[in-house]
Formats: sequence, C-alpha cells, structure tokens
Amino acid sequence: MKQRFSALDVRAMVTALRQRVVGLRLQGIYDVNAKTFLFKFTKPECKQLVLVESGIRLHTTEYTRDKSVVPSGFCMKLRKHLRARRLTAVRQVGMDRVVDFEFAVAAGPQAEGSYHIICEFYASGNIILTDHEYRILALVRVVHLEDESFAVGKTYALKESRDIEPVDRDQLMQCLRAAGPKDTLKRTLATLGAYGPSLAEHVILRAQLGPSKRVSQALDLDNEHSPQIDALIAAYAEAFDIVKRLGQEICPGYITCQPGSDSSDQLFDEFGPWLFDQYRQKPYKESPSFADAADVFFSNIEAQKLKVRAHQQEQAAERKLDAIKAEHEGRVVALEQARHKTEEQARRIEMNLEFVDQAITIIRQAVAAGMDWEELGELVRDQQDQGNPVAERITRLNLAANQITLTLDCPADSQSEAGSDSDDDDHAIGRGPLSVDVDIFESAFANAQRYYTSRRQAGIKHAKTLAVSSQALQSAEQKIKTDLRATRITSAVTQQRKPLWFEKFSWFISSDGYLVLAGHDMHQNELLVKRYLRA
Repeated sequence: MKQRFSALDVRAMVTALRQRVVGLRLQGIYDVNAKTFLFKFTKPECKQLVLVESGIRLHTTEYTRDKSVVPSGFCMKLRKHLRARRLTAVRQVGMDRVVDFEFAVAAGPQAEGSYHIICEFYASGNIILTDHEYRILALVRVVHLEDESFAVGKTYALKESRDIEPVDRDQLMQCLRAAGPKDTLKRTLATLGAYGPSLAEHVILRAQLGPSKRVSQALDLDNEHSPQIDALIAAYAEAFDIVKRLGQEICPGYITCQPGSDSSDQLFDEFGPWLFDQYRQKPYKESPSFADAADVFFSNIEAQKLKVRAHQQEQAAERKLDAIKAEHEGRVVALEQARHKTEEQARRIEMNLEFVDQAITIIRQAVAAGMDWEELGELVRDQQDQGNPVAERITRLNLAANQITLTLDCPADSQSEAGSDSDDDDHAIGRGPLSVDVDIFESAFANAQRYYTSRRQAGIKHAKTLAVSSQALQSAEQKIKTDLRATRITSAVTQQRKPLWFEKFSWFISSDGYLVLAGHDMHQNELLVKRYLRA
C-alpha cells in the first residue's frame, strides 16, 4: 500500500493548491498531532482546509478531525507570524519533495515581513517557518547532518534542483548498463531522472515490457536501436508530457482498490494523479482532482486506523475482565483444594495415630536428650537404610519450627484400588501417600485437631469468597466499563457537510413549505434585497 507522496504527487498537488488557496488569507492553524497540522484559508464565501503531515502528505480536505486541545509551541509560533496573512505563492522546489508556501507583503517576497513555510516530504520530513531571508524561526524537528544543520537561527538553503527533463537515448543506455545481473526493469528505471517508480512502471508497460523482468533478459543492451529501446524512448516522451501537464493543469485523481475487496467496504491500495497503465488492471475510483483523491484516500485510512484502535481497546477491556474472572475462579478452586487437603491430612493422622505418636516420641526424646540436629538427621538416615519402618516415613526434619514431615498412607488404599476405581475427583487427594507436618510437642490427636481447625477456617473463607465473588465480579465489570467509557477513542474522521447558500442568514421553513429568510444585520438585509429579492 502506498503511504506517502512521491515527487510526481507533490507536483500535481502544488498545481491544485495554486488554484484553490493562493490569494486566500490564513485564518487558523491547528495541530492534529505532533506531525500533522491543519491550515484554514478563507476569503468571503470561500473556505479551504489544507492538511500537512510532515514527511507524508499535503492536500486540501473536506473531512473534520479532532484537534489538540492545547496547541503546541510550533503551532503557536505559526499563529504569531502568519495569522491573517495572505498566501501569495505555492511552488515545488525543482522536482524535489519540497513545497514552499510564500506569504509575501506588498513590497515583494524579498521585503521584510514576508514569511515562508517549507514542507519536506522525504525521509522523516519537516515543517519549517522562515523569514524573508529564509532564516529559520521555528521547525518541527531539529536535524544535524555532517555538512549542514537545520535549527532555529540557521539559514535554510534551498538547494538548486533542476526541473524534470526528457530522457535521451544516452541517459537510458547508461542507466540500463549500470544495472546489476539480478536488477529488474522497474527497479532500474525508477532511479532514472525524477520520474519515480509509478511513472517508470507506466513507461515499461507502455513499451510492452514486463516490469519484473531482469534487464539482461528483457533487453539487448548491445544494440542501442533495438525495438525495445525505441519503445522505451517513445514511452519516456509520453511520460515527459504527463509530467508537464501535471505541473500546468489540474488533472483527475485515481485511487486503486485491492482486488477481491467488497464493493461496500473497499480497501484502498494506491493513489495517483494519472491513470497509469498498471492502475487499469485493478478496480479504481476517479475523482475530479488529485487533491480530492488524496483526501479520500488518507481520510479513509485514518478512519480505518481509528476503528482498529477502538476495537483493540475494547478487546483489551474484555481480556482484563476475563483475567479478573479467572483470578477469582482460581482463588475459589485453590481454597477448595486447600480445604480438602487439610481435611485429608487430619484424617491420615487419625488413621495412623499409633505410628504418628511413635515418631513424635522418638524425635522428642532425642531433642530432649540434647542431640545435635545434624546428628539427629544422620541418625534418621541410618535407620532408614536399616529398614526401620518409623524412620522410613520421616521425610524431613524442621526442628527450628518443632515440626517433622511424615509420609502417611491410607489403610484403605489397597481396598480402594481393588474395588473403588470410580471415586470422584474430589477424593483423588486421598489416594496414595500424603506428606503431613506434625508438631513434635503435641500428640497425634492434637495435631489432627489442629488440622481440623484449619479445615474449618478454610471452609469459612471459601464460603465468604463464594458469597462476595459475584458482587466483586460485577463491581470489576462496572469499573472496567466506566474506565472504557472515560478513555474510549471517540475521535473520528467525518466528511464535512457543505453549507447551503441560505444558512448564513436566519431561516426557517414555514408550514406551507416556503423558505423564510432574514438577515442578521443591516448588511445581510441589503444583500438579501439586492441579490435574492425578485420583483
């Protein structure tokens, strides 16, 4: 998809702007964003809006856009120097993608009090305000290069750029012979002169050649007068005439659409000031002027981007709500699992009361005897190697917390495996060995009671969580919707309605269907009588 102006587009747009805005006064300057500015030119009964995006585009527009509430410093600088000044000239610098807006005083553009706006549409672009001597007063971005710099106080050097010239046979042959072995015709000829890639592809098609073919395969470079070379020379002569016409008269604009897109919602692909041969192969739309075509193209792209951003914002809100729901569900499941595990640990202790008391007594006596903790750990490992059934069930000593961890079996495990394979998932935790932490200074029964107490507390917490879960989810959903409404992208690109001739007066339509007009002041009353009142 084409996304920025070429030198040929700039040439056609400058021709359109000369007719539409030269002679009008700059009434207002607004910044749409950091790189896009809207200039409002007016005269009695005429208004033109010019949109300039640094490095990208320049065109008049009939669409409304949201503007920044607080103007930027650069915008304030433009208002200070240019408001209410008359635009006296618009010109392209040679065939470069540079446009010079001239606001000259009556004494001429070289007199003090004249200003220029330089708009660059190559690389990252720039918008520069200068005085009559092209001394920079303000600019969108400061640029420092090896041989020159663009900053406030510096002089903007308008480089000498030649206008486009016809392509002769020597230039064409030199360009083609400089191509690499894998270079295509389109890639090679796009750099010839200032014709650009679109016009170069048009030239190739007019010469009945393939743009994607390699130069070495498509042409006989040893014969300068081959039919293919002659066809290219003739096509370049036609291209030169096209460029001249674009610089002298307003031509229609064309927008190509992507093949296969729905007619009700077509996806734009490219735009141009001429119906090139490559455009004829695709569905396209024609506009009365290239300025209108560029306006429709970029405004449509802006509207699509805004819709995508709004949709992404809604999706982010939905993901946030889903994450909150998943968090609540995970919390409920974790509490339920903790309650079942605590209950099973208490049940295991009850099923192994004698064994747990033996383990507690052995460890408690060893600690009471003053045995070192490390020696006690080695003793337990030795007894495990000797097959002591009590030591084998001790998996960890946490004597700093007066606890030991025992691996306890369920005596009913063997019976369950034989005859109850269809148990619920809730009792899955009751199968197989289970690690249980017991306090060595409490009996086995007291440890079981402690786990039952923890189970009751977990059950109460689980019930409370379930009770408030629905209310919490509703509150979270309401808050997310409120935040979405507060930050929703409401900006839109809409086409302006052209006011009817009588809307500048006070008016209404009577019950009989008559249009009734009245002036706001004496001047409008006189205008009504002289221009519209019939005897």
